[in-house]
Amino acid sequence: MPRDFDVDVAVVGAGPAGSSCALHLARAGHLVALIDRRDFPRRKICGEYLNCGAVRELQALPGTADLEAQALPLYGMELHAHGETAEFAFSKPAWSLPRIVLDDRLRTLAATGGASETTASVYAVEDDGTGVTLALRGASGDARLRARIVVGADGLHSTIARLTAAARSTNCSRFAIGGHCPGRTRRNWIEMYAAAEGYMALNPVDEERANAMFVVSKERLRRNRGDVAAELARFSHSVSGGLRSFAPEPLRDESLAVGPLAYRVRTAVRGRVILTGDAAGFVDPFTGQGVYLALRAGRLAAQSVDEVLQDFGRAARAFHEYERRLRAEVAERERLALFVRVMLVHSALSRRAARALRARPDDFRPLVDAVTAAAGAPVERLIAAALWALR
Repeated sequence: MPRDFDVDVAVVGAGPAGSSCALHLARAGHLVALIDRRDFPRRKICGEYLNCGAVRELQALPGTADLEAQALPLYGMELHAHGETAEFAFSKPAWSLPRIVLDDRLRTLAATGGASETTASVYAVEDDGTGVTLALRGASGDARLRARIVVGADGLHSTIARLTAAARSTNCSRFAIGGHCPGRTRRNWIEMYAAAEGYMALNPVDEERANAMFVVSKERLRRNRGDVAAELARFSHSVSGGLRSFAPEPLRDESLAVGPLAYRVRTAVRGRVILTGDAAGFVDPFTGQGVYLALRAGRLAAQSVDEVLQDFGRAARAFHEYERRLRAEVAERERLALFVRVMLVHSALSRRAARALRARPDDFRPLVDAVTAAAGAPVERLIAAALWALR
């Protein structure tokens, strides 16, 4: 088998997880190829809310100091569910930042840091135990690239996970649809509307637009395939109790449709291929933790790969530690998201939670800080404290 390498690391996927991972590795002196099937700058609607943890991760990266000036600060969230309303302020400001700005900045930083860029899709992965060969298909034809290690950061329903048999099937009938709509929220706060049938989030983007995200069932989308915008207008009116209702064709710019909103992997490490970001495990977008997890996972992956490249004798231990830390982080975020979602979609519990939050907001502060990644604590203790506050 050939042992010559084109690069030390091939990172597939130039979103926040992949670009941040490539940036860390390039700055550590490794030869890195950053591969994405799309040209940049690209427009992407999801993930334009950056919670406190995501802001902290970004601020730790070199070359991101001016992003705050391009972001709209977010100071809290309004929750509307089953006729009740509650609100909470964030301990630290979050950001609303268009992904076309964020993704292009991270990709540019990785490139200026030393990573080479390739626009191509991956259609085959061969790990022979000494390195990994990727079969690429781009505008100029097919090519092959050989790397010591491959990082799959190509998102939900990852191609790299599928090609390496790391992905496993899941059952879910929920889909996300979103885009920019005219108008904005009443203040620099997120508005969240939840019901048993699904939920809707409004995130201000600037003075003229809001990011509207709908999570609905496949069955609802099937009711009116010919006019999805009209169906979303009906859904928004229903889920918000009449507080919000979008006219047909409410979405501007490039809209998003993704699903099903379920994805699991058997392992985040398969030989010399490791997965990171959404490719390594997807957390329900209900609590808006996606970009934080992507940046955090990208950093963890880079630390692990850097250790292995310095001494392949430490590969087993380093990759095992990466998977352990990643799974712990994802599991914690999943438990938080599930707990909040259960509280909001069940009418009796939701109304009780809203009343308790209005009466004793400080009792819920640790839970809010954990969800926004402003601070952390053992999840079980946070959930127990929140349940005690609902007494």
